[in-house]
Amino acid sequence: PFDHPPRTEDAGGRQAVNPLYPAVARRANHRCEYCRAVEKISPASFEVEHVFPTSQGGSDELMNLALACRSCNAFK
Repeated sequence: PFDHPPRTEDAGGRQAVNPLYPAVARRANHRCEYCRAVEKISPASFEVEHVFPTSQGGSDELMNLALACRSCNAFK
């Protein structure tokens, strides 16, 4: 669904590629929505991920997206 999204910056000034990143990050107060880690002090960019995967019928709508640190996103 996100073929060539515009680039935006995350809280640490790094490039984020998901066009919904700003809205998801703002809602999450730039914290991982699972472990509550602070994005600005994280060594890696946080990722916008699907709560319910699209392969299982999840949508790309904001309510189905979460801001996740790499550790939490990989664990899922």
